[in-house]
Amino acid sequence: MSKILIISYYYKHKNAMASIRAIKLAKYFSLEGHDVTVLTSNQRDTWTKNINQVVFDSKIKEIYCEENKFWTKIYDYLEKRKKNKINNKNIDIESDKFVKEENVDNKILNLKNKITNIIKWSFYFLLAILEDLTLFWELKRTCNKNLEQCYEIVISTYPTYGAMMMGNYMKLKKKCKVYVADFRDPLYNPKFRPNKIEQIYDKWALCSVLKRADFIICVSEGIKKGINEFIEKYRLKIDKSNISVIYNGYDLDDIKIDSKSIKLNNKIVNFVYTGTLYEGKRTIEVLGKILEELIYENKINKADFCLHYAGPHKEEWLKQISLYGLEKNTKIYGFVSRECSLELQSQANALVLLTWDEKDYEGVIPGKLFEYMAYKSIPIIAIITGDNQNCEVSRIIDKSNCGISYEYARPDKEKMKLFILELFKSKREILAEVEVYNYKSLSKQYIKKIKL
Repeated sequence: MSKILIISYYYKHKNAMASIRAIKLAKYFSLEGHDVTVLTSNQRDTWTKNINQVVFDSKIKEIYCEENKFWTKIYDYLEKRKKNKINNKNIDIESDKFVKEENVDNKILNLKNKITNIIKWSFYFLLAILEDLTLFWELKRTCNKNLEQCYEIVISTYPTYGAMMMGNYMKLKKKCKVYVADFRDPLYNPKFRPNKIEQIYDKWALCSVLKRADFIICVSEGIKKGINEFIEKYRLKIDKSNISVIYNGYDLDDIKIDSKSIKLNNKIVNFVYTGTLYEGKRTIEVLGKILEELIYENKINKADFCLHYAGPHKEEWLKQISLYGLEKNTKIYGFVSRECSLELQSQANALVLLTWDEKDYEGVIPGKLFEYMAYKSIPIIAIITGDNQNCEVSRIIDKSNCGISYEYARPDKEKMKLFILELFKSKREILAEVEVYNYKSLSKQYIKKIKL
């Protein structure tokens, strides 16, 4: 059995789907008899919440490095700035009024706005680099102080690049025999990040990882395709046979809930979505439209269903469903713990998955898809925006028989409508074929891929 070090910014202390992959790989590597250490960080960020109470696993050595003091000052400044945001907006409004009253030339205003945007972009770009660097500095300091000199396998996960920098360091200093770069998201995507400076930085970052990694593992075929194209474009001497796909998965232990603090009405059809909306990039509108039509056609009663949402974007959710007069048919829980999220999902009659897939950004597969699969008899309804037809999410759902997908690039509303109507007639259950996505199986595949 092997000594394995997993380096991941996202772990048990982060209330985010991004944490699950590292948690489950560590768990099942350990259960297979490997000696597992996880190196992570208490560094805070502006998009996820840290969990105060973390349950440690006695079989896994879990090391949380402290937040860099320099980053603490930056983070505190950002939080202060966020609190003053409303006041700043009011000041901006007053300033705009003053400018209009003074009839300042539009050319001067445009120049001012352009300079302001450049300054803002520069600030946030440098902030992102500092975030990676401070993370790396503390991971490195903690590693040199607390960890063993050499591991047989080091796995670093992206995001963030700070964790990948640490993986590069372990390989460069010969602190591991095998270095695995694990990509949950694409590091380089010029069409998604069009700014030239960002592209140069991302290109350099990805090159630094690919040149040092012995094996590259991606969570989707789309991400693998992007890395292969990158290697060809820049003529890197990388062995493509060492690039593999290991999807995210589910853990049956997660759905073993002894008691429920949230109880849904089992006499109606409960649609459940737990996750983010990315400022409308993810949308529930197709489902809203179909329910509105079924009500109008007297095929269902408005009182016979509820749309449950657990996530941080209350206003966006209400904005989307209000288009179809369904405000009274929804229940919003806000940002909840993982335990509450699992409770909601376990009582659903349909699990809603919202995502996107674009030709310029392929391979977006939410970890939530695989988490939903643990409830094998509950159908998944996926709504996928973007211009990419027959995308990877749709193919996975079709192959595993775990539900239905609706693609904006290939709309079939009637098919979706019939599927939803069946939910009201029989609260239909399915028999999904999803064992291949069980983390117990995936962890074994992972080890085989890196030829151990």
